[in-house]
Amino acid sequence: PNEAYAEAALLAECANYSEFKQGPSVFSYGLTSRDDSKGMFAPYFAGLQERHRAISKACSGTVDQVVFYTDIKRFYPSISSEVARQAWRQACEKSQIKTNYRILGEKLLSHHDKASKATPNNRGLLTGPMFSHLIANLVLRDLDEEMSASFSDRYFRYVDDVVLVGTKDQ
Repeated sequence: PNEAYAEAALLAECANYSEFKQGPSVFSYGLTSRDDSKGMFAPYFAGLQERHRAISKACSGTVDQVVFYTDIKRFYPSISSEVARQAWRQACEKSQIKTNYRILGEKLLSHHDKASKATPNNRGLLTGPMFSHLIANLVLRDLDEEMSASFSDRYFRYVDDVVLVGTKDQ
């Protein structure tokens, strides 16, 4: 229970900084404000519906649009502890979040690392904890920015599901 409370406090603090928030092409696990009573993240279904509306909008008005859908297999377990720590430290540095929150994030990642080593695959970010969702979004931030620039208003991500909209040639 103490770790769950610490995790919630950390996410509430991260919500105060733009460096921890998702970009406009990402529709999953958006941090909420302290005043939001729905939880640490925006509701799952609301993000999914918003993504579907954005995809529909990207498809309208132009003929011969193709929707390419792909999924990152075993996404959370594929994120090594080194990559997770690097993403966390980069966001902390950019945001200038207080040291005690930086340390808390490092401690949570250390706990994730220990727990994942107890599994047969012996690697990766844990699937399920709230902090894992934040870290996963941070890990994919550069990809999201690059893809959004390359496919303006035609790149959409929800957790590990990626959708691109364009013509067959594109």
